[in-house]
Amino acid sequence: MKRVLSIISLTLVLVLCLFMFASCGVKSYAKRLEKAGYKVEIATKDEVKEANEAFEEFDGKYKVKAGLTAQKDGDFVSITKFASKKQAKNYVEALKLADGSYEIKGACLIIGTAQGIKDATGK
Repeated sequence: MKRVLSIISLTLVLVLCLFMFASCGVKSYAKRLEKAGYKVEIATKDEVKEANEAFEEFDGKYKVKAGLTAQKDGDFVSITKFASKKQAKNYVEALKLADGSYEIKGACLIIGTAQGIKDATGK
């Protein structure tokens, strides 16, 4: 019985760690961009809700989890975290974005100037 409880406890801890890791994506990009001198605006819960309502009306294929926009001088970047990497890829295909104007990292779609993308991704 003790062993079962310890396995359950360990499983819960791992699930919580994974959740925390998955939910910090946009905030880590925001910190990196702020360090690089960008003015960063993270989407509020209401803005995320409005984006999801708009997608629902459009076709219901996409679910936004978080987002941000950032700009510095002539450079900008917009990061949208979708529910999955597949949704991010499908959205790029739907928008027909040109190569080099975006990057996909996990479930995050990063769109912007070449320098903005570079500053966001740390490349």
